[in-house]
Amino acid sequence: MVAMFKYKYFFLPHDEAEIGAIEGWLESMADRGLKLTLIKGRFFGFEESSTVNVRYCIHPRTDDTSCGMHGWKYVGKLSRYFDIFITENDDVDKAAISTLLIKDSLNKQVGIYGTILFFLYAVLMVMLFIRLNFDSEGFISMLIDYDVLLPMGILAGFICAVVSGMLHAVAYFKREKRINLLMERRKQPLVKTHRIFESCMIALIIISLFIIIVELEKSKRIETIPLDKYTLNLNLPLMEQISPEEWYAAEEFIEKHNSDIRTNYSVIEKSRYVAPKILYVRQYWYAVQDIPDAYEVPFGYNVSYYEMKDEDLAIRYEKELCMKLGAGEMTVLHVDGFDSASYFSNTEIELKDRGEIEDIVLRTGNIIITAMYYGSGSLLDSVNLFSMATPTE
Repeated sequence: MVAMFKYKYFFLPHDEAEIGAIEGWLESMADRGLKLTLIKGRFFGFEESSTVNVRYCIHPRTDDTSCGMHGWKYVGKLSRYFDIFITENDDVDKAAISTLLIKDSLNKQVGIYGTILFFLYAVLMVMLFIRLNFDSEGFISMLIDYDVLLPMGILAGFICAVVSGMLHAVAYFKREKRINLLMERRKQPLVKTHRIFESCMIALIIISLFIIIVELEKSKRIETIPLDKYTLNLNLPLMEQISPEEWYAAEEFIEKHNSDIRTNYSVIEKSRYVAPKILYVRQYWYAVQDIPDAYEVPFGYNVSYYEMKDEDLAIRYEKELCMKLGAGEMTVLHVDGFDSASYFSNTEIELKDRGEIEDIVLRTGNIIITAMYYGSGSLLDSVNLFSMATPTE
């Protein structure tokens, strides 16, 4: 119950098709000194009244709003197919209602459209999960990209949509039997908590949709920090060690031309449920064509550090990374300080003036380090530099 100014709002506790039970509920509210005044969707607004001699009638909706209900006052619509009337006069009888009209209205009330909509939403949740999993190329990768709240929101939305769809489907396929019972205008509902349970499912679907939208937007926001400001105490090899000739040539070019052009440094630090500590370092150089003697051989270098929640997750993530890089030629390496090391050389992807793409995946316990490089140097020749990359106290 929600009190707002002179009205007291109550949530409709019954299925809208339970017209007899709703009439009984409204009359029980009258016994408590509350008279129905207005209807806003599922919320019924009551006013305090000294008159307890109040009766209600739920009538199938017709083109004529009054429906020949002489002595009855129209309150509002219960649904698209039924209206609610009220009277305080004991001498007024209910209007004669065609049995066929009631049955036809009840039949329309229990439609298949809700079932279709809920199952369509469930299908969309499955498609979204498959798409995100495909984009990330693995389930653990998806959790690292979007965090655990996103798949949880998708799962909650899917389950609630399926349950709601099944409730509507059962109601639809059993509508004939149910309508025959409802024709008795029973004062006791057939399903007491159906409407409240369904509303809870819809509320959970809305919450899950909100979580999905927030998490997807959050994953798009990338905040970089200075290279010397990240909090992890690591000794990751950078371009200065991987290919010093390229790096210093780029620095000399910038100094020589007194240019605003810089090598692209990007450092991102974040945390995920499956990987509480993550660090991405990106170093790139872009050739400038309109400057004489411009540096002609661009390079690119990424190094990433993942401290996974446990070793099992690290092993699973390592397998996903190796499968993702499986298009290239794989070589198993030995690197001091690591339990496993894999090197990938992809010569099938042609990058003009950049050489082949090299990738390395290293794991020690629950820690994974990955690196990608293209340029005139060699990542394979520098692989031993990573033996110093494990965290220090």
